[in-house]
Amino acid sequence: MAYDGDHSFLGTFSLAAANVVSTASGQVVAATTVLSYIPIPEATFLCSIAFVPTATPSSPPAGVKPFILSGTTTTTGSTAITVTSGAFTQNTFIPNVSVAAGVITIGLVQTGTASGTGTAPGGTFILSLGPQYT
Repeated sequence: MAYDGDHSFLGTFSLAAANVVSTASGQVVAATTVLSYIPIPEATFLCSIAFVPTATPSSPPAGVKPFILSGTTTTTGSTAITVTSGAFTQNTFIPNVSVAAGVITIGLVQTGTASGTGTAPGGTFILSLGPQYT
């Protein structure tokens, strides 16, 4: 993977609007989540993720956040997405998330203090990566 300075940006990845399940613990309920699978050709650090909704449901749930699954490790963004079409939400991961070569999964999870379901917006992700020097 070629790096331009400190960060590279992977192309955009889209998700369709879909039902999501919230849990009080913020646990990702994978069977109910729309996912996008992204190949990663070499070990890297995920620095940030941005999301722009393109399909907003009439009553979107609050507390929807992006998550990354790399291997068996799930990392959820700290900032809930803005669910208005065309709005922009960015999550920076501090510390950066170490990602091994292979396939990572991105998706949306509904977080909150009670269990329930809702329809998360569809939209587009872009990922910012930093090199792992050896």
